[in-house]
Amino acid sequence: MNAENGWDEFFDKVFDALKVKFKEIYPFKEDGEVSPDIVALRDAIFKLPCPVKVLELRFDEAKFAHVKGGFGILLRYDLSRIGEKQIEDYGVMDVENIDVLKSVLIDKFGFSESTVADFVSDFKTTGIWGHELDYYIHFAHYDIKSYFDKYLSELLQIFLYQIETQLIQKFKRENDFNFLYNLKEDKVLPWEVFTNRDPALNALSRKPTVEDLQKDICDIQLIPTVPEEVKKIFKAAKDLYVFGYFRWYFFTISTHYAHLAIESAIKHRYNQWLGEKVVLTCKKGNLSHEIIKPSREGIFDFCKQNKKQDWNCYKLKVNGENFPVGMEDLLDWLLKNDIQTKWQKDRLKFAIDMRNNLSHLESVKIMWSTTIELKRVSVLINNLYHQERNRV
Repeated sequence: MNAENGWDEFFDKVFDALKVKFKEIYPFKEDGEVSPDIVALRDAIFKLPCPVKVLELRFDEAKFAHVKGGFGILLRYDLSRIGEKQIEDYGVMDVENIDVLKSVLIDKFGFSESTVADFVSDFKTTGIWGHELDYYIHFAHYDIKSYFDKYLSELLQIFLYQIETQLIQKFKRENDFNFLYNLKEDKVLPWEVFTNRDPALNALSRKPTVEDLQKDICDIQLIPTVPEEVKKIFKAAKDLYVFGYFRWYFFTISTHYAHLAIESAIKHRYNQWLGEKVVLTCKKGNLSHEIIKPSREGIFDFCKQNKKQDWNCYKLKVNGENFPVGMEDLLDWLLKNDIQTKWQKDRLKFAIDMRNNLSHLESVKIMWSTTIELKRVSVLINNLYHQERNRV
């Protein structure tokens, strides 16, 4: 039957074309030029074929207008046996013969009762994963032999973007360092041991409880005008301070997150100034572009995506003002627009330097995160959004 219908030759052609398309998208010569994930996808696709089950379905065009020419193809790709060539052709079936169709879908294609009911309700489903992610069912709403390029494009999308996780897991070549170095697993501690107070706290004259640490910072608050994204980061810093009860180094992470909140607060303050709409102009090429609902990050992305058209963030003006590319530029912008005093700007500069020190480590820095530190950060952030100075 396969020979009569030409499915063997058809899928030979399909899988060969799929390999060519992959090389066009990822034209690397050596594996080290791309990520191990891309190499794994290459290995999977270049090991094709895989077993395929085929069922041709006939439709009443008046009832199912989305099926081109009243002819659709159901395909099941067996991902557990990539490298094997086997085509199982189940012939042609009219969808009006619904009971027989359901039986075939369940027995031969691996549909569950619920999945088959959903599929036959409108025949609009285009893809279904197998229960153990070992196969993929593809329904093409057209004759794949008559529309070869369309089918090839869909198959490429499936292998690169829908089943890529399964393929990468199966074909990725990674060193098993636990095996190579005989590394042992960490012990799984019972809850009552894992949540003990860190012994380092026992060396203090004050031996705080979790409640004590919460009380230390419960009055450190950000004002209502501070953006929610900034508040979330600062809340994480406060939580990490309390978690220092369990692990001493969480105090250091708390300090780090507090200073990340300052960076976020500065950037969001600039976003507020941008408003609902800005006009970007670039010195190079006399370029102009309008952005609705802009953000600093969005402006960076625009310049990056349009680099070939000579958009350069270092030569950019936003509503006639130079775009603040770096944190130093943002601090100067705050001072220029009278949002912060020179003294406040210098304090923010010190805080950003602290953020850099904690973000770019060469060695471990363990420090005690005091309530004074969190309080200082909250004041810096609140000053940025305090209405008496919020005139821009």
